Amino acid sequence: MQRWVVLTGWLALYLAIGGVFYAAFFLSGWLVDYSPRAAKLKKRLQRPFNHRVSLWLHRLNFVAIALIWFHVHLIPRLYQLTGFIILFDCYTLVAYCWQHFVATDLAKNKGRVIGNRPLSPRVQEVTVKLSSQASPYQAGAVYFLSFRGRGIPAEWHPFSVASASQAAPPEVKLVIDRVGDFTKRIGQVPPGCPVVLIAMGVGIAPLQSLVQRYVGKRPITLLWSVHAPTERYFEGEFKDLAKREATFAYHSQVGRLTKERLATLLTESERVRAKVIVVGSAQGVLAIEGSLLGLGFKKRQFIDERLTI
Repeated sequence: MQRWVVLTGWLALYLAIGGVFYAAFFLSGWLVDYSPRAAKLKKRLQRPFNHRVSLWLHRLNFVAIALIWFHVHLIPRLYQLTGFIILFDCYTLVAYCWQHFVATDLAKNKGRVIGNRPLSPRVQEVTVKLSSQASPYQAGAVYFLSFRGRGIPAEWHPFSVASASQAAPPEVKLVIDRVGDFTKRIGQVPPGCPVVLIAMGVGIAPLQSLVQRYVGKRPITLLWSVHAPTERYFEGEFKDLAKREATFAYHSQVGRLTKERLATLLTESERVRAKVIVVGSAQGVLAIEGSLLGLGFKKRQFIDERLTI
């Protein structure tokens, strides 16, 4: 019995530690954002450790939880405490049922694809009409979707919302890439405070929905840098909006926004008062923020989303 207690305990510990290190390296920017060597290593390893492999490795957390459960039941001093074991099992069962049947209410989030068009050679826009039971979404939100169809993997993937919730039942436009959720943090921006939105590549997706949500309600400056002219798939929409709305300014360019270019595009008022939201690759976000700091911005003005996954 003692052998199984030790075995299950150590296996659970090793799996937990391995999961933490894997997440810290592949799923966060703690290391790769600040170490070019680590970033290069991650880029090389992303092919064998792709999204599907990451999902299966994530499921090892359930194995670790099961091992912990067995470990507790195998310890003689613990399984003799009937009250503790009953409480332990009940808590485990309630936590699982809550997560599986209550927190993830799939019935309210079903929908069907009503539009699917390419925005550029690398980016696709998918429009989904949600069911009538679906709750309204917020600008800048992210949906985890699983498409049901032949030849389409059933795993859940994050997609950024590039539209504002106006239709009923709501229609969601998704620009397919990995981006973040600004719903909670954008609410912290005081009314009337100018907002500077800086997007790199497909980082435009959540910022587009924020523009739709807050245009006319606060001064907004949108800066968008892309790798190629064909990647400016929302160019016409933003230019038309800039003509109609006096409080909305827009600029796009091919290539990275340099410190000198940012100095010409941003006003002194924005440097002092604006909230700055930056979305793009980890290295790109850090470079932009470094340039803004050199122009007199403060770190407390920044909200960023680093596309590291």
